[in-house]
Amino acid sequence: MRRGFILIIFFVEYITFVCAQGTSSLSLVDTLSVRDRIALRTNAVDWLLLTPNIGIEYSLGNTNWNRWTIGVNVKGNPETSHTFNPGIVYNLMDIRTEVRNYWRTRDMSDPDNKQVPAHKNILQKLISQRRKQALHPKTVYFRGFYAGYTKYSILLGHEGKQGSALQAGMLYGIERPLYVYTNGNSIDMELGISIGACYTQYQKYRHENEDDCYPVIGTETWHLIKHPVISDIHAGLVYRFGKYPLQKRYQWRYNIDTQYQAAMDSINLLRYKKGFERNYMDSIYNAVFNDFEHIYDSICKVNHVHPDSINLVRNSSKQAMTSKKRLHTLKAGKNDTPQKENTVKEKEKKARKEETAEDKKKAKDQKEDKEGKDEK
Repeated sequence: MRRGFILIIFFVEYITFVCAQGTSSLSLVDTLSVRDRIALRTNAVDWLLLTPNIGIEYSLGNTNWNRWTIGVNVKGNPETSHTFNPGIVYNLMDIRTEVRNYWRTRDMSDPDNKQVPAHKNILQKLISQRRKQALHPKTVYFRGFYAGYTKYSILLGHEGKQGSALQAGMLYGIERPLYVYTNGNSIDMELGISIGACYTQYQKYRHENEDDCYPVIGTETWHLIKHPVISDIHAGLVYRFGKYPLQKRYQWRYNIDTQYQAAMDSINLLRYKKGFERNYMDSIYNAVFNDFEHIYDSICKVNHVHPDSINLVRNSSKQAMTSKKRLHTLKAGKNDTPQKENTVKEKEKKARKEETAEDKKKAKDQKEDKEGKDEK
């Protein structure tokens, strides 16, 4: 019995260890070294303008799902010595820092993602990762901010400008993998644009061939340019060090980190349960409220009909009483007519008797008066 209990405990511990090993093996989170987090870039457009340039980028996180980087770009076309002053001048020195956020598009065609719909508007697609269908899974998009200082002297026509400027704005672009070397290093293609505000001061000048000089014809103090300024058009190459090319970087953490996935699933499940409970309580409340309204309306209708019926009965009873009184009075009137006629006749007879008695009394008085006169 004791041996069997020990074997059971050993078996449970073994299964727990195997499951833990399996879970850790399923996790695709990689830790990047300092070398893996460094990348160099250059812009071919500036090289076409005879402006050497180079940039360095460093990932802010040491995992393959980190999507934030910081970088510094430097480009310059230093002044060169000439035996004469040329009529075309293009001298430029620029340094800027960038903060970028990379992301990949996500396929939102799954019917379970009804609460998070895919973006269909073109403007929304430029800054969002949700797509109805991920057509370019290898493409990595980036967006970010930049700030820099520029010193320039440019003369391409009759009038030139030389001065300095402070610039800040937003940048947007894409990267696609090109080639991976056997040692793990890789080359990527980059396309992007930078646009923002410019705060500058400069002097206006022109070139005079006769005197072979650049006289200043005007000065502008520090001021803000009223319209957005395109400060950089980027079409270049990115060289990444280490064993993690672009295909393995900037992944969605939910897809590669099992612990994070389990935590997010538990949070989403809890939200779903709360939403279900809330909807269930709302449905119960609506059902009870609807039943209450139905019963209340029926009671109100009954109460409304009841006084009307009582008033109707009262009115009908009053009408019946009045009709009975009228009938009674009519019947009483028919029975009283002969009595009234008899009383009238009696009154007439009495009046006649009184008249005859008065006439007799008058005649008697006249007779007595006449007899008294005769005696005298």
